[in-house]
Amino acid sequence: MIKNRVEMTLFFSSLLLENIYHMVYNFGRGWCNTMKKLNVVFAGLLATLIGTSTVSASKCNYSELSKLNQEAAEVKLNYEIKTETITDTLPDDSDFGNSSQIEVDYFKVSVVNLTDNLYVKITNPNDNSTKLLYGKDAVDGVAAFDIKNTSSIANLTYKVYTSSNTSCPDEEIVTDHLTLPKYNEYYLIGACAELTSLPECQKYVTEDVTAEDYQKVVQKRNKKVSSEKLKDSDGDNGFFSKNKKGFIIGGSIIIVLGVVTATVVIKKRRSRLI
Repeated sequence: MIKNRVEMTLFFSSLLLENIYHMVYNFGRGWCNTMKKLNVVFAGLLATLIGTSTVSASKCNYSELSKLNQEAAEVKLNYEIKTETITDTLPDDSDFGNSSQIEVDYFKVSVVNLTDNLYVKITNPNDNSTKLLYGKDAVDGVAAFDIKNTSSIANLTYKVYTSSNTSCPDEEIVTDHLTLPKYNEYYLIGACAELTSLPECQKYVTEDVTAEDYQKVVQKRNKKVSSEKLKDSDGDNGFFSKNKKGFIIGGSIIIVLGVVTATVVIKKRRSRLI
């Protein structure tokens, strides 16, 4: 009896465990299938949202936007260093009069390949100024303006936007930069007047030339001068030693002639005064 009960208990226990296993297994499969379906739905929603945001990001269609991107890629900034003559007013007691004409450099900044479909916004961080140039400002695709300050390096930022002539106005397409150099205060001064080929001695530089930089230029100049003097000294010693007698005689003749000429001139001047 007990044996039968044990067997029955084991039988029903195993049956219960088997049912629990199938329930868990089926639930797991169902959960996985549910998660897969949810993933598919979520991916679809995400793709729809991305597609919607991409379309709504621009009012231009793909064809027009592609054309505008090509035009904007051709827009570039460049600069030229120009010189103008201005009248500088001087104090009344100046030895040079009341005014003086001086030449001053400035930058002519040009925007090239600007079309009616685009406009450019240029920002100068040195004075926080902003310049807007449109297609109507361009002559043969080039619009230009002047920057008078040459005393500091300017890192200009320019952004290209779509104009009101397009279906998607005021959309930023391109961002780029242009660096304007500064006038070098050491240009043609002291050692730089002799070593004009050095980067520290150029008229315009894109990095500040410090006093330490200039001191290195002075050292290079001194080294060059010392080397040239040594070379000249070596050459003179060899040549002079071989022609010492001739130099002495020639020099003496020149001195005598000079003294005689000076004496004659003095006598003539005195005779005129008398």
